[in-house]
Amino acid sequence: MENYLIKDWTILNYANGNNEYEPEMFKSMKDFEKIENNEKINIVIQIGRIDRGVARIIRPGESLEDDDEIWTGVRRYIVRHEKAQILEDLGKSNMAEPKNLYDFITWGIKNYPARHYALMLGGHGAAFVGTLTDYSQKTPYIMGTPEMCRSINMILKDTGKKIDILILDICYMNLAEIMYEFGKEKQNTVQNVITYIETGPVSGFPCDKLIEIIMNNPNPEDINQTVKNIVEHIGLNLVAFEINEAKLKNIKKASNELAYSYLTSSQDRKYTPYELLTCINKEDPWYDHVIKLQNELAKIVIHHKRVGNGRGNFINIIFLQLKELLNVYYKLGFAKTNYWTYLLGNKNIKENLLIKTKESFKPIIIKPEGLRSLIQAMNPYINNNSLDEILEKLTKSRGW
Repeated sequence: MENYLIKDWTILNYANGNNEYEPEMFKSMKDFEKIENNEKINIVIQIGRIDRGVARIIRPGESLEDDDEIWTGVRRYIVRHEKAQILEDLGKSNMAEPKNLYDFITWGIKNYPARHYALMLGGHGAAFVGTLTDYSQKTPYIMGTPEMCRSINMILKDTGKKIDILILDICYMNLAEIMYEFGKEKQNTVQNVITYIETGPVSGFPCDKLIEIIMNNPNPEDINQTVKNIVEHIGLNLVAFEINEAKLKNIKKASNELAYSYLTSSQDRKYTPYELLTCINKEDPWYDHVIKLQNELAKIVIHHKRVGNGRGNFINIIFLQLKELLNVYYKLGFAKTNYWTYLLGNKNIKENLLIKTKESFKPIIIKPEGLRSLIQAMNPYINNNSLDEILEKLTKSRGW
């Protein structure tokens, strides 16, 4: 493929519409076409689109009309002169496949070199478990969060290029565990992450405004200012993190020390991990460890802004007792050699965790109960009978 002159930025947009977010992912590509003058920026997109009927099944309370471009599958585009021009048709590619994400990033860097790179991922989010669901295959899939991180972490080693800004247009990604996964090595692909303060709107990032903000920074080399401008002016509840190995390891150390202090305490009252973080009492023997953990978490938050009545912590650490998901959590580097994992698993400090994990670079098949939870996330106020009806209709329509 033809190489182009090195520009200030290459924006890599992995727009996963192989699920109920298909209308929003297609609109995001159309929003990129609104940019009038992008000579200094490459905008390349890999977009997946499933039949819009899937979105209508999962989102029955909304009116989702067809657009004037009816096609399905996965395609790659470049946006030039207010027009998205198709480069490749990848057919029925699985957007939940970690290797496909990796291939897109390496392809974009090779063919559209720039001084700086921004990667934008759009789709469903299930915190540390997974993201980027795909309903276009013979069975529903989700990309595991550790696998998503791994596909991006491989980029620096394989291309020599860093991702200056990673935009996670995905809910529940503002976790210390996920930031640690990006920053656990001395040399890391990702330098900064921008994501939601817990949840974002279904409509997602306004892509045209995002590009304008990046283009209007008079000094393209000042990445910190670009990050700040995005957080300040995009109009959503956003937080930006510095991916710093030393700071992230201090967070892990502080969580380990807090958990150890609690687990070896002789106090009779039992605290949940959530209570340990929120029911702060100076009389508790682990009080200083709670404060230290809070301080260490704050050190990687570099910019943040709430709009309207926005709520939620800028950064979270998993505080739910995980039970059957403990083996999934243990795939993350943060969970290993960390007594915080004992807390989440409700384990005694003298126990051997005996957690078995298998390294994989494959998408995860979504079980019916997981699919039901994802549907419920889109319909938080419907009753169980209606939820079951949606699940049955979706399963039948897809032939699963």
